[in-house]
Amino acid sequence: MQPEQRANLRRKRNLPRRKIDGDSKAQLNLPLLYSKDRSELKNEAARIVLAQEIATPNNSGNLWAEIGTGNDGTVTIYANPSTILNHGNMVKIWWLTDLKEARQAGKGKSYLSMTLHYEFACEEAKSRTLALYSFSENMAGGEVINKENFEFDEWDVVPPDSVYEIVRKFACGKK
Repeated sequence: MQPEQRANLRRKRNLPRRKIDGDSKAQLNLPLLYSKDRSELKNEAARIVLAQEIATPNNSGNLWAEIGTGNDGTVTIYANPSTILNHGNMVKIWWLTDLKEARQAGKGKSYLSMTLHYEFACEEAKSRTLALYSFSENMAGGEVINKENFEFDEWDVVPPDSVYEIVRKFACGKK
């Protein structure tokens, strides 16, 4: 990129000039993301796009496919098939629970839907939570009420005839 192109780009983005290690050349102050090798960049970019898709309420209607309902009929389960990642016996998936009635989330707030990122060990019928987001409206709409990430959540046995079993069968059947 020519110096005048860099200057134009910097003006468009309102980025500062800076010197690095006494070098007189000006550089754009780009985020750390761009300094990673290509494979890390692709993985990081995919995670960012996925997180934006999952958390964007306006797009949620066309991301989710209904895969079942809870036994009591108060919960509808949806999955996003494009988020299924598998590696051998392991599968990760984003899924959504949509409630007929609001549930309390603490601090006087209630939620009507949740998106969950789960990992399943298909053959062992075990699961663990990777992330959970609660929303004030149905289908991941409205305000984000709660968000949690679980780096090292324990593995749990998937209860038979549960919403977790519905999601496990769907995710593991797609691998």
